Amino acid sequence: GWQVIFIVVGLPGLAFAPLVLMMHEPTREPMGKDATNEAGFRTFLAYIRANRAFFIPHHLGFFALVAMTAVILTWSPAFFVRAHGWSESMAGSKLGLAILIGPLLGLPLHGALADYLYRKGWLDIHLRYPLIAMVAGAPILLFVFLVGQPDLAVFLLGVFWYVVSAYTSLPLTA
Repeated sequence: GWQVIFIVVGLPGLAFAPLVLMMHEPTREPMGKDATNEAGFRTFLAYIRANRAFFIPHHLGFFALVAMTAVILTWSPAFFVRAHGWSESMAGSKLGLAILIGPLLGLPLHGALADYLYRKGWLDIHLRYPLIAMVAGAPILLFVFLVGQPDLAVFLLGVFWYVVSAYTSLPLTA
């Protein structure tokens, strides 16, 4: 039953797949005196090595953010089942809605705000913004697990995902 959803969602993509063949790759010019058009894994690793002062803290920091959010995502259903007596299906449907709506509303706002701040001179905002969002979201998350009303807790969880959803897109921009 649930696999049908994947088929239904994926079928429209098959109609658009031939359009990809009509797209042409733009010609690219090397940037800088040492740049080459060579692409490959060696070139990629050389670039990573040359810029490791950025990549190592960036990847470790955002790995930590993703790990924290993964824990929240995986633990929340069990919490609502145990603490509020919900069935697994009720927890899944209500939490799924909160997890869907929060980022759906938050991501466009976070991207627009980060781009605005970047234009205003905050050149590292795409790195700082997700961290600021996680700090801002922490008190909201705390209340998710402290309030006695489960529907309020789910609402707060949606607000939490709204606030912190920047962690999914801005690290890629950085």
